[in-house]
Amino acid sequence: MLNLVILILFYGMYTFCFVFPRGFLLRLSKILSFILSFIPISPIDRNLKVIFSFRKSKNLEDLNARAIKSQYIYYFFKNIVDFYKFLVIKPDGFHEVLEIDPKFDDFLKIYNENQGLISVAMHLGNWELGPLIGFKYGVQMNSLVFQQLSPVLEHLISTLRRRYGVGLLHQRKGVKEGIKKLNEGQFLSFLGDQDGTKNGFLQEFCGMTCSFPRGIELFVKKTNARVVPVVLIHVGDSYRLIIEDEIDVTTNRATQNFESLHIRLKELYEKYILLYPEQWLLVYDRFKFRHDKHLKSLGIYDQVKQEHKDMFSK
Repeated sequence: MLNLVILILFYGMYTFCFVFPRGFLLRLSKILSFILSFIPISPIDRNLKVIFSFRKSKNLEDLNARAIKSQYIYYFFKNIVDFYKFLVIKPDGFHEVLEIDPKFDDFLKIYNENQGLISVAMHLGNWELGPLIGFKYGVQMNSLVFQQLSPVLEHLISTLRRRYGVGLLHQRKGVKEGIKKLNEGQFLSFLGDQDGTKNGFLQEFCGMTCSFPRGIELFVKKTNARVVPVVLIHVGDSYRLIIEDEIDVTTNRATQNFESLHIRLKELYEKYILLYPEQWLLVYDRFKFRHDKHLKSLGIYDQVKQEHKDMFSK
């Protein structure tokens, strides 16, 4: 039954996006997002509470929570519209609304040195459209992905990604394959801003103790790949690809100590969350209290529990 519902929704949205112009769909999205911004959505509200508190600690100006929420919901709809408009219907149309960072030439030079390239990204903007850029410029892309709940949805999304030459490496089984691809001089996208499980690297993130994925450690340790952060942000109805400076991991690789790398990446994530809070994946409850037993084993359970009490019980 679930698979049937997914098929109906997928092809229903395809038909809707095929029939109506993108401009009309985006205007409709703005109206819907304004209306929906009045509805409490717990993960969004919790994330914004943490972000606003973090902004205050940095002496940054206050933001209007409902305006941020409305803009986030608009970008959520825009991501869906452009998934169909650009990934399914007219891929070339994406490049008409894309501004590319001048540093992209340096990015391609690093890739063409065939050392392997780890593109550190985050759940911000519209990361799903990245394969269109790689496909156009001849970048052999690989991405760590989670298996979808429905095999039908898995097939639909995987087929689209493979259409643009993306190698799909399932998150829990694809680390070895990712290392192999990097050692072959290919490109691997690593999204590291979400929870890293109880075995992750613990550090303060936007003022809260959080776990981060350790996969980046293995990719750096087992390969000679370069590390370059990349984000694809919304700019109104268009997009901008931003290339950050390369992160030098020579010392991390030589010492097998990755603390400074985790801190550098965390600071990068915070930078973009402060700049574009409305573009981060706010529907994911990033600051949910997790990993109770592990925190107790480390002797910091009470400290982290108090952080959450101070933040969310007000």
